[in-house]
Amino acid sequence: MNLEAIVLTDSQVSAIKKSMKKKKVESLAFLFGKVKGNKLLTTDVLIPRKRDYAERTACSVEIKPEYIAREFPKLIGQEKTLIATVHSHKVPLEQPSFGDIQFTHKSVQRVFPHHLTGIFCRDKLRFFTIRDEKVVEVEKRVVQEKLLKKADRQVRFLGKEGQLLLSSTKVLLIGCGGGNAITAFALACMRVKQIILIDYDKWDETNRNRVFIPRSHVGKYKAASLKKLIQRHFPEVEVDAFVARAQDLPEEVYSVPDVLIVGPDTDSGRIFGNRMALKYKKPAIFPAAGILGENRKLKAMVGSVQVVIPNETPCYECIAEIDPKELLRETATLRQKRYLAKRYMLKELLDIPIAPSIASLNYAVAGIALWEFVKLVTGIERCKEFQVIDLLKGELREIKVKKDEQCPACSEINVKFVEGGVDKEEILSYVERT
Repeated sequence: MNLEAIVLTDSQVSAIKKSMKKKKVESLAFLFGKVKGNKLLTTDVLIPRKRDYAERTACSVEIKPEYIAREFPKLIGQEKTLIATVHSHKVPLEQPSFGDIQFTHKSVQRVFPHHLTGIFCRDKLRFFTIRDEKVVEVEKRVVQEKLLKKADRQVRFLGKEGQLLLSSTKVLLIGCGGGNAITAFALACMRVKQIILIDYDKWDETNRNRVFIPRSHVGKYKAASLKKLIQRHFPEVEVDAFVARAQDLPEEVYSVPDVLIVGPDTDSGRIFGNRMALKYKKPAIFPAAGILGENRKLKAMVGSVQVVIPNETPCYECIAEIDPKELLRETATLRQKRYLAKRYMLKELLDIPIAPSIASLNYAVAGIALWEFVKLVTGIERCKEFQVIDLLKGELREIKVKKDEQCPACSEINVKFVEGGVDKEEILSYVERT
């Protein structure tokens, strides 16, 4: 897994900059921490004193071996590793020099394989590594210390490291309806770094039975509405909103987040989310809920949460029961639907089903999904691949699932990426055959 980011607090960044500003010679700082998934979490910053340098000029710097022998073992003994070495460039060079890479970075990586080279120049702090023999920049994510105080109740059981991981995480939500709207508000409360919202639909009055949306927002686009509400009450959380179908956005959008939460009410949207998670190797969470009743008698009130970790767990399409008619209803044009309804007596294609829903079920499923998200990001517990909650029976069960060796999405012999996640011709031919 490629490292996506290095995480620091604003006080750590300030300490590094303070030690390197207004000096006519180069300076060093050593960052120790832990590898957490696709992130490097900075826990300690070592800033050598003047007497700890063996050589120090305007274009070169060398630390005394005895300093390394004295300080490094203390942190390595705490199961921490050297994640970055920062040095200042007095000349206007904001990237590593040839010598930085060939003689320093590569040699240090032999001992500390996740090591980054940090450059401080012109009041900017940037980090770099080598991928495929190319120098690439690694994103720096800075968490404000004051956020840790605001999230005190979480810090008390997740610890400071756990909260830093949450507050440096980017999350993308496909679908902003009942369940995912609840999830979006909760993620903001947790103080994640960024929330990306995708939905093309608008709020109507019937949505307000399960989501706390102001009456003035009825008729507004869900994604834009949630962005406005979250930014008003949690200005420290970055929010982006796309009023569009997930399939209509540039695929690069799905390379940005660390985690996807895929909860649209369409099979095509879920399939597309699954394909993007697999393509960009992003863990994804798939919440779902449903109520079945007749003559005011409940027959079922169930929900499920699936966690997909690419190359480790079954994907969504391995276990989902996809209804081809439903996919056709979602993807075919109105003209195609009318033709099929007349030619094959498929009048149900012209209907738009409205599923029953209630807050208690949405909140229960969202709660399970949120806890799996916390486990994914912090590693506090093992994620459960597939869970089913039955509110009528009062049961929450983990179900063992297996990969489908013939899965069209993740099996080695069938991997293909189709526009929108659905091959329309394949569906049309299926309907003709059946």
